[in-house]
Amino acid sequence: MNRKSKADWFLACAHLISEQGAKKLTIDALCKKVEVTKGSFYHHFKGMDDFISDYLVYFEQEGTLQIIETVERQASPADKLRKLVELSTDYPPQLERGTRAWAQQDKRVGQVFERVDQQRIAYLFQLWRPLVESDAIAQVRAQTMYAILIGGEHMHPPLSKQEHRAVFNQYLEVLGL
Repeated sequence: MNRKSKADWFLACAHLISEQGAKKLTIDALCKKVEVTKGSFYHHFKGMDDFISDYLVYFEQEGTLQIIETVERQASPADKLRKLVELSTDYPPQLERGTRAWAQQDKRVGQVFERVDQQRIAYLFQLWRPLVESDAIAQVRAQTMYAILIGGEHMHPPLSKQEHRAVFNQYLEVLGL
């Protein structure tokens, strides 16, 4: 049998909540999705509260902090914006969609998402600020890019990775980047 990592459990959770909603998130449902027994779940987690806490840390780390860390290796703000587009469109959209929907139903998830949204927009502002003449313009451009990300993932059907990337690239091109 294939050993499952915590990341396997977290991706299964994202798929489950994206497909069926957070109310269907149970240990049994997760085990079925991962195709393992409850013993495997308890090998990784003490219980559902522990799982949710670990999932939220994973979500913030993978979906925000690691992306920022990677983007920061680029030389210029324009290069950083292009790298951010690449990484954002490669990120599993079901992870974002499912967790965002869950945030509407669970205060703990909502608090994490509020912090994540603020971190992401603040980082976009930081990238735009050296490229424009005012804080107000940088803020609007940051919010617009974030709206493109969220909107493209929530369309029915969601934009494909290629379509999403094309929209972002067109936005950057219109702005001279």
